[in-house]
Amino acid sequence: MGYPVTIKRFSFLFLAIFIVGCAANDKPAIKLENSEPKRPTSKSKYVSLIQPTLAPTSIIQKKVKQNYFLSADMIGKNENDLLMLLGKPSFQRFDAPSQLWRYISKSCLLDLYLYNHKNFQGDKVFKVEFIESRSPDGLPFEVGRCLNAIGNKLKVSAAK
Repeated sequence: MGYPVTIKRFSFLFLAIFIVGCAANDKPAIKLENSEPKRPTSKSKYVSLIQPTLAPTSIIQKKVKQNYFLSADMIGKNENDLLMLLGKPSFQRFDAPSQLWRYISKSCLLDLYLYNHKNFQGDKVFKVEFIESRSPDGLPFEVGRCLNAIGNKLKVSAAK
């Protein structure tokens, strides 16, 4: 008695897959250049200062701290907030119902436009509604960069 045709075909297929599987090479088909994972670069806020001596204690780590101001953070700030963050302005102009506060650094001029607002007690308070910056030549300058230049200038002068 013979085997049915489907069992013969199944046996033949199984035998063919088994032989091909045993004959396969264990090496991967794609050659990888470097199998080690890439390490991310350090984005630390620490700077190593190396002293001239070669002693292991010659490396001192100091944390570099800078103020990072965004123009969106300044919108809505009142006069007291601005004095604390940026210090006294180089120039002030009062035109009812607004004020112009100008800060000057070596790289840019920053104009803050403050307008009258009523606070929850009903008192009138001036708050920043618009910010504009430019280079000393009058060319456009990024507001965020100008804010950081003025804020860090204030920090350096306060440390002296």
